[in-house]
Amino acid sequence: MENTNETVSGNSDAGESEKVQTDTMCLLNKFCWPGFIMPQFWGIGNGLAVGIIAFIPILAPIMAFVFGFGGYQMAYEKSRLDKMTFYDIQVKWHKAAIIYAGVLLSLFLALGLNGIVNYVSNKNEISRIVKEFEKKKEQTVQNVETLLSEQYLKTYIGNIEFVPDGSLTVKDDGQVWHLENNYGYGELASQIVDFEHPKMLSAYQYFSVGDGWKIEVFFSIDEEFQITESKFYLYSPEEVYLMEEGPGLLMDGDRWVQYMNCETMERILEG
Repeated sequence: MENTNETVSGNSDAGESEKVQTDTMCLLNKFCWPGFIMPQFWGIGNGLAVGIIAFIPILAPIMAFVFGFGGYQMAYEKSRLDKMTFYDIQVKWHKAAIIYAGVLLSLFLALGLNGIVNYVSNKNEISRIVKEFEKKKEQTVQNVETLLSEQYLKTYIGNIEFVPDGSLTVKDDGQVWHLENNYGYGELASQIVDFEHPKMLSAYQYFSVGDGWKIEVFFSIDEEFQITESKFYLYSPEEVYLMEEGPGLLMDGDRWVQYMNCETMERILEG
């Protein structure tokens, strides 16, 4: 009876060993996922020194495919291990490759998610800044137009006939265009950006006053969108020609005249 048990046990061990050898031979012809996923570590760990090349980023894909399609055969011939031992080792490498791939995937997902969060946050900040700028700009333009109304022009410039010569011109620092058009996904996704807020710099309007004469009313505007200075300049017909069609105009800074002082402008705008 005991002999029978020993015979059965022996046959069982022999059958398992034969199965492992068969699995090992099949393994040699399979795609080597551990060598493909982590060629540098799998290659060095299996005695294939050439795997060190995979530490060079540009060459890593080449080694991944080399090991992927022929790695098991190369490692088996290099190792000189018996089939059963080689098979057991590769099973462990397969499990390690799954863990390694999971860690890499988690890392890439975390980095990708962080980039998306940064990008959305930056785009929302750009939108907020631009909307805020446009709102303040619109209000400032309205204030300038109020100060340029006929009743105030006649009070400060004189009771003369004048008509607008062109539209009101507003100058800013160009940051709105920069915010809306000059940032790519990579810049916005890499980190949270501290954007510089755009500003208005000045606004001016020309008026024709007859006989070729022209008046320019100019307003300086600070970072808080407050009008800090207003002045006007009277152009002679000759200066108008030089400004519009001639070789250029060299303005006389001493001929600028104050239009309204700050207290007057504040009183008008508040009232």
